[in-house]
Amino acid sequence: MDNTSTVLREWLVAVKSLYHSVEWRPAEEPRSYPDEEGPKHWSDSRYEHVMKLRQAALKSARDMWADYILFVDADNLILNPDTLSLLIAENKTVVAPMLDSRAAYSNFWCGMTSQGYYKRTPAYIPIRKRDRRGCFAV
Repeated sequence: MDNTSTVLREWLVAVKSLYHSVEWRPAEEPRSYPDEEGPKHWSDSRYEHVMKLRQAALKSARDMWADYILFVDADNLILNPDTLSLLIAENKTVVAPMLDSRAAYSNFWCGMTSQGYYKRTPAYIPIRKRDRRGCFAV
């Protein structure tokens, strides 16, 4: 067990007044899935559950005519306090920061196969290492 809920609750208390609306619906109990192999395994039913939560959040944002919605997974950390301002300044319908990792992996796909799968391209590593900066189509 980690202290994610405590950290989120403290952050919400500190910044809630800066936003028109902030919704957080923590699960009362840890959830398990019938097809999971363990608590860190992302089974099909877990992906389906998360997709439904995100769709519900998107609907809620649309219903209140929100200008923006931010989705953040618990295992992603955004340390730059200017991140939201920088993303909004891009004036895109959908935009996301490239997240750092210790490996060559990132949440950014520089290329894609005709089937929609990841494809490594020569442009990927310079972008991943931030030698080439900017806002890129994904």
